[in-house]
Amino acid sequence: MKMKSCIIFLLSFGLALPVLADENQPVNDEDGQTLSVQIDLLPMYGSTPEYGGWQKTAEEEQADESFLQESDQIEPNRKLASLDYIELGWKYIEAEDWETAMRRANQAWQLDSQNADVYTLYAAILNMHGVHDESLDMLERAIDLNPLSVNLYYIYLSESIDLHQKTNDDYRIRRLISMLEDVEDTGDEEGMKLQAVKNHAVSYLQ
Repeated sequence: MKMKSCIIFLLSFGLALPVLADENQPVNDEDGQTLSVQIDLLPMYGSTPEYGGWQKTAEEEQADESFLQESDQIEPNRKLASLDYIELGWKYIEAEDWETAMRRANQAWQLDSQNADVYTLYAAILNMHGVHDESLDMLERAIDLNPLSVNLYYIYLSESIDLHQKTNDDYRIRRLISMLEDVEDTGDEEGMKLQAVKNHAVSYLQ
């Protein structure tokens, strides 16, 4: 996500505000106005290049360590703890509390960044705010971690079709077909379902 898109996304939350506190990360918008970015409300705390590549302060890193220590006392297995935060994230989505949903998604990511469900949760939050390309990027991260998940491919196809109907851009549908061509055909029921997703995508483009 380019910086302009990042700011638009934050503004859709009401999260990019005039700088008021030192602990927020400052950034200038396209008009030169200084805004304050709350990195806990960006996917993966804005640590990746597409979300700004923010570096946490020493105070923020200490807060992260405290969170992990407290979580470990409740559930020593961080993979299981991550699942709990993912479940909480979905509950906050249902309640339309996007800020808290993003915070829970980020905490789930902290606990287990290799959990595909974390990126599915991010995708849902991004999609609800109309940043569809970024949502699909998150689904691709999830697919990379769980390449045989029929459900993930179906979600990707559904969002890709929605995007095509809005923009007339079929890149994502063609990309899905390409991704499925790289999946080894296991010949079992799961493989047949994956082939069905691919056939649906091909048929849609015809």
